[in-house]
Amino acid sequence: MKKEKLLQARPDFIDQVSNPVLNKLLDELLERGVLTDAEREAARAKPRAEKAGHVIDMVRNKGAEASSHMITILSTNDPFLSEELNLKERSVDLLKPSVKCVERLVAS
Repeated sequence: MKKEKLLQARPDFIDQVSNPVLNKLLDELLERGVLTDAEREAARAKPRAEKAGHVIDMVRNKGAEASSHMITILSTNDPFLSEELNLKERSVDLLKPSVKCVERLVAS
């Protein structure tokens, strides 16, 4: 489902996402283990529109979990664009990582 949402949003994402948001997206995808250093650097070397297409395709090809991470990061860093692209995460989805952290702390 998330992969399909990214595919639908792809043309408008490429047209509208800013370079600072793209760079933040790349950094956070790296932090979450979705991208490797080499993938991030290869994307950063491209012009903005080409970088946007490269990032969205790369993440989509990594599956639903990677796509979900991208949607969450975009929703946090550019809520207006994510809403316009119909990629806005629901509040409940944004809380899931926090709930997992609390569960791990309680289990320790």
